[in-house]
Amino acid sequence: MKQSLKYIFLSLGLISLGVASYFGYTLWRVLSIGTAYQAKQFCSSVFVSGRTRESIFNQDVLAEIKGLSSLEQSIVKLIQVKIERPQQSVTASIFGWAKHQAIFRYGLGCTLVIATSQAELRSAVKPMDLVPQKLDEQWLLGQTDRESPEINQKLLKEALNRVFHPQQDTRAVVIVYKGQIVAERYAPTIYSSNISGFC
Repeated sequence: MKQSLKYIFLSLGLISLGVASYFGYTLWRVLSIGTAYQAKQFCSSVFVSGRTRESIFNQDVLAEIKGLSSLEQSIVKLIQVKIERPQQSVTASIFGWAKHQAIFRYGLGCTLVIATSQAELRSAVKPMDLVPQKLDEQWLLGQTDRESPEINQKLLKEALNRVFHPQQDTRAVVIVYKGQIVAERYAPTIYSSNISGFC
């Protein structure tokens, strides 16, 4: 009887260890993905778009976690982001765990440092002489005929108001008609000159 109980408790212990290991590994993977994402997100937003830490957190991070559970939101908010401007890099971690770093390289945007070093990534890039393309001045300066008789300005304004409803979290809208910008609107702290997408 004692021998049977011993095997039962041993089996339960091994099962519990296996379950705990599985959930521990899954949690680690989730945290690792979260810190990697934020390192890349903050790097692109700061060094490509020229945005502030506050605008990124308030407009991007908080908007992205709205649909998550309270526990998941709490975990995301625990992620600590360190922006190093002289090195043009961003490091994200949770109390030093699941640490990831992203670096900015001129002409290439931001890259996560994975399975290599920052120095190796930077040395792999040859100096580039980027020459701006000659753009149509109206596109570059945003000078367009916004009162085109072919466009119903009232409906256009109503459409923009719907898109920029507080619950939509819209950053920017540019409407082009016959090759011309006929309307554009940006969220606070977002400008036509600092939109990077996910560079």
